[in-house]
Amino acid sequence: MPLNQLLFQQRLASLRSAAGVKPKDVDRLADVIQDPDDWGCFRLNPRSFAEDNNMSPEAALDLFLHATRAGLLEFRFNLICPGCGGVEYQMKSMDRVPTKQWYCVVCARDVEADLDDRVEVSFTVEVGVRALDFHAFDTVDNYMRFYFSRNFMRAPELQNFVVTISKGMWMVPPGKDVTFTIQAEAGKTYRLLSLDTHSQVYFPPARDGKGVSSVEVNAMPEGMNPKEVPLAPGLVTVRVVNRGNTPMGFMALEVDWESLNKILASHPSRMRPFLTAKMLLNSQTFRDLFRVQTLDANMRLRLRSLTLLFTDLKGSTELYDRTGDIRAYSFVQEHFKVLTDAVKRHRGAIIKTMGDAIMASFNEPTDAAQAALEMMHGMDALNAGLKLEGHDTGLKVGLHEGPALAVTSDERLDYFGQTVNVAARVQGLAQAGEIWLTPSVMDSPGVQKALKEAGWLGEEQHVSLKGVGGKTRVHRMHRAA
Repeated sequence: MPLNQLLFQQRLASLRSAAGVKPKDVDRLADVIQDPDDWGCFRLNPRSFAEDNNMSPEAALDLFLHATRAGLLEFRFNLICPGCGGVEYQMKSMDRVPTKQWYCVVCARDVEADLDDRVEVSFTVEVGVRALDFHAFDTVDNYMRFYFSRNFMRAPELQNFVVTISKGMWMVPPGKDVTFTIQAEAGKTYRLLSLDTHSQVYFPPARDGKGVSSVEVNAMPEGMNPKEVPLAPGLVTVRVVNRGNTPMGFMALEVDWESLNKILASHPSRMRPFLTAKMLLNSQTFRDLFRVQTLDANMRLRLRSLTLLFTDLKGSTELYDRTGDIRAYSFVQEHFKVLTDAVKRHRGAIIKTMGDAIMASFNEPTDAAQAALEMMHGMDALNAGLKLEGHDTGLKVGLHEGPALAVTSDERLDYFGQTVNVAARVQGLAQAGEIWLTPSVMDSPGVQKALKEAGWLGEEQHVSLKGVGGKTRVHRMHRAA
């Protein structure tokens, strides 16, 4: 569709003025938005964009987020089935994502609604800048491109299997119908699926000799009826009537779960690297640019793994008493900049500040550990100047990794659960200049190596944490003498 040149240029100029965005990267994104192919502007993957344009994934994400803020792009939360790669649902807001699970009509199973790798965040050109017309119901290929993630790399064995069980696909305009036949074999079950209405009809084999040889299916926006029709062996005629006001797509498949499960186990498909909802939550740029959002206060979304970092500044109260408010406040703000820079540099996000302490989150334990080490190094430089004035402070850090819930608290995105409690309690054990870690962090790939190379030593301890039953194993890390 034609580009709204005036709006495009205005918003492009706004993007160019964003702090930290490189002009050459803006030019590359502008080329994508102006691409004549509408599909090229649909569900953009910032990580693929980064790879294609020799950028870091973090720089590409920042570019896309600033472009969204400028009104060039808009993001969607897509629920991706790990079995088939189907985009079952697209949400404009994160709080619309199901709390626990959702149903994949293709795989006929429930999918856990984890933010770690089940929710894909994609970007599409904003409708005012360019109204895309995909003609999703014009052809089977277009229908498949629209309802399956382009990041899903289906194994050849699975692709071949789908071809063998497929009995056909049809696009039906509103008020129209399609008639097809199935050669029903004795003992076999067939399915009629509609991806756009998330519905299906089962055709099991008749057990009492009363199966039908012809059937009419009424398709409506809320689903198809009847839900199940036993078939007699032999040639069966199926008529599907689209009784809705929009086009609908349908596919007929033979059911063979046993063979499918064997293929999935022995020849797993894979996903291209893509932006997950978890990664978005742990982006400092996302939190800075979209700080104020209208989100459901009851939002509770699951993460299987999240690494949390808590800090506290020891000696800040005494610093205010000894140096006065102006000097102490200036130092505390400099300390916050050291912490914030370290968090962002290592792909994390500041969740909140509490007095002179912070809570930060990371996708991986290694990133959190590297951020903690950088914080300590930065605080050394700050304290060097402070010591010349006869004063001293010390940073205390605690790290823990585990499952958590993404929630809304005081109109901001926050985390809740035992993982949060443990991370905070572990930080409370630390003395000035110490980093305390739980085994879930310490035993993660790369963490021990990073600590050792930075000259940190430690010992394992068994401690009691408030609100946590029994003894907890932790690691107290300190600089080598």
